[in-house]
Amino acid sequence: MHVIHIGELNFALPTGSGMAVWSLVTGLRSLGCEIEVLRPYGKVSDGERQRFLEAGIGISLLSSSKREALLAAFAHGRRIVEMRPDLVHFHSGFLPLHPLIANALRRHGIPYLVTPHGAFHPEVLRRGPWKKSAYLHLLERRYLYHAAAVVALTEAEKLDVAAIVPGQRIDVIPNAIDSDSLALCNLARQARRIRQGGAMQAMFLGRYDVWTKGLDFLCELVGRLRERGLNMELSLYGTQDPKPERQREFQELASRLLPYMRINNAVYGEDKAAVLAACDVYFQTSRYEAFGISVVEAMAVGVPVVITDTMHFSSDVQQADAGFVIPFDLERATTILLDALAEPNALLQKGEHGRQYVMQNFTSESVAARTLEVYQDALMAKKNVPAARPGSVSRA
Repeated sequence: MHVIHIGELNFALPTGSGMAVWSLVTGLRSLGCEIEVLRPYGKVSDGERQRFLEAGIGISLLSSSKREALLAAFAHGRRIVEMRPDLVHFHSGFLPLHPLIANALRRHGIPYLVTPHGAFHPEVLRRGPWKKSAYLHLLERRYLYHAAAVVALTEAEKLDVAAIVPGQRIDVIPNAIDSDSLALCNLARQARRIRQGGAMQAMFLGRYDVWTKGLDFLCELVGRLRERGLNMELSLYGTQDPKPERQREFQELASRLLPYMRINNAVYGEDKAAVLAACDVYFQTSRYEAFGISVVEAMAVGVPVVITDTMHFSSDVQQADAGFVIPFDLERATTILLDALAEPNALLQKGEHGRQYVMQNFTSESVAARTLEVYQDALMAKKNVPAARPGSVSRA
């Protein structure tokens, strides 16, 4: 099966949706699929190209700029049709180029899937609501309805998508950890040791976006836990958000740095696995988040996690019994965690539950296999669609 993946994805660093798609395409490649990845605009670094070459996956660029990509949308559609894929898989939402390419695919009977990666979360829709509402009406809703399926990362995201395209097929398939990262997590788990005395080590990994990631809430929460007798230290590992206003917000937070807090640069690969293994509990207190791959990585290392109920992934943590889901309310969250984090044996047990849940649900092989089933359904549905009669008019 020849599948083309299209999206504004950054594979230079193992973060975000780029990491998720890398895990998926390598898993699909291992199942025998012929995979090509197309980046709409920008550039493909030598490192990315070499990484894909070694994995047996093609990667190429459509245009050098966003404007150029849109102006050449019809040409790009023809180019992709001429590549003769069995199926195309789009990633993200609110990208005008995607519906325009999808029109060309439909005219040539090539089915496509869409994974929004949280693009239709209510909090996202609240940003520029008039623009997004108009765009949904003019392009996106029709594009989603004509997809063979939409893939949501969680049950909660499925509800977000269903609110936009009721009646459309929506499959829930999570993001995965690629095999190399999972191997590092397994090695780190074996090196973990039960802490004998000293402060409990809490940790966060991610982008330094104070509001979205809830870093202000997290820092104050740890402060309150300490005030009430829980000896805890907090380490943050991350990268600056590209937006200047968010950089200023983080700088303001960092200027109030307290003795129990440490701010660090982002870590990757073996270094990330090592710092995860050294912590006692992992925190992700986002105001909203479609998934949260760092939470999954912490679970893979056997670290119990604490996440807010505002995250779509919270139902998975509850189902796995991998940690604690807290309300986005400082007083109530403090009360819950004072008791919950005081039981070392219970924490070890929850960490093990999380690791088992990851092995069952988030490996690149299992996620790729579930995705391949959706692809096969899409191709079967295409075969069962009767050809249009000469002179008939298809409904758009």
